[in-house]
Amino acid sequence: MFSFFFLAALTIGRIDVPELKHRNLKTLDRLNELYKSHPLFNPKVEKVPDSTFGFYLHVFKNPHAVVYMVDRLYRIFPDSPVYIMSDGGLDYTPLCERYGCTFKLCPPANDRWHPWPFMHRLWEAAVHLKTDYVIMLEPDNTIHRSIYIKPDRDAGGLSDANGRFGHPLVNYLQNMGRKVRPGFTWNYTGSGLAGGSYFKTSVILDAFNDHAVNDFNFTEFQSLDSFRIFSSDFAMPLLLSAKGYNYEPWREIRQEDMQNGVQPLDSAFAHYGSGRPGRKPTYSIDLDLGDPGQYYKESTYLKNRVFQLCQQCYSLKQYKARFGSDECTNHLAEGDRQSPLSILDLKLFLFKKFEDEEGGRSGYHKNVLLPTKLRLQAAEESRLARNRMIDQLITPNETAL
Repeated sequence: MFSFFFLAALTIGRIDVPELKHRNLKTLDRLNELYKSHPLFNPKVEKVPDSTFGFYLHVFKNPHAVVYMVDRLYRIFPDSPVYIMSDGGLDYTPLCERYGCTFKLCPPANDRWHPWPFMHRLWEAAVHLKTDYVIMLEPDNTIHRSIYIKPDRDAGGLSDANGRFGHPLVNYLQNMGRKVRPGFTWNYTGSGLAGGSYFKTSVILDAFNDHAVNDFNFTEFQSLDSFRIFSSDFAMPLLLSAKGYNYEPWREIRQEDMQNGVQPLDSAFAHYGSGRPGRKPTYSIDLDLGDPGQYYKESTYLKNRVFQLCQQCYSLKQYKARFGSDECTNHLAEGDRQSPLSILDLKLFLFKKFEDEEGGRSGYHKNVLLPTKLRLQAAEESRLARNRMIDQLITPNETAL
């Protein structure tokens, strides 16, 4: 009798969602094996309340992976709000009507390579979710169990194989962070803030708001690292450090394509890279959805063949010309407005500057020894010159929808 009333209480206020049917049983069995990991934590430890976390799903297509992920969240984290943002891909309004989540369709900005729309969209999700923490998920994540290890940093992600940030960049940003938070030390200098990462909501609102991102000159810092800093996995650590916030790997997320012995054997979430045998398992899952219209539909952007922007070629001016407004992007930042050739342009510019100032070709190769201020000045001069040229050439190539 007690069990009956207890179960009844758990279901009050929940939407009645039927179990999903699967066509690809092999893929399902493979996923289920992943979910049978042996817990390494104390069984007496209580799980962190679901209401502590809100989930931000950053998606494009992969409909079966998205549906499966939302279904897992519904069953494992019933008290956590879910916010889905599609970067100009499929429209998941029917899915959210079915599961009680929130959906936002944004223009196709290829935001994973353009920090201005990416950070703004994450910020909007945090404002909507109103939870202590936001966990970002992507279609290549799997969800295994509840969370038992409570976050203890400003942000946390996975331990990946990407190279660490170099000393010039770390020192410069660490000094920036100390102006905001005296004594700040940038301890973990890797990336890893991919799907499965958590962020304090207060940190998102401070470090990723339009003003903070607009004040951060990515082209300057590219000269201290590489074009990778425009990718969201790398841009977020830089923005956090500039504000004096710390992040590090979290025990509740593991990277499945790394066999270096440093990954948790049991975690709430897993992230899959392309280097894993079998690649990303959720990409091959085949659900028997019946009428797909119950879960997703083609968006206006897909119907009109409005494609995403190329890498490193974002401009607020062009964004507004294409889509008719600045919805879903930073309202202040013009963007870096880089073309795919701009990286080469920057290197050629630095080559000539170092050659002139050092008195020979070896000057370029000695750039790591030059004062950081000089390198940033060179990058800024290159950016301004390139933007003047682009201003003369840029024309809207698509009408607003």
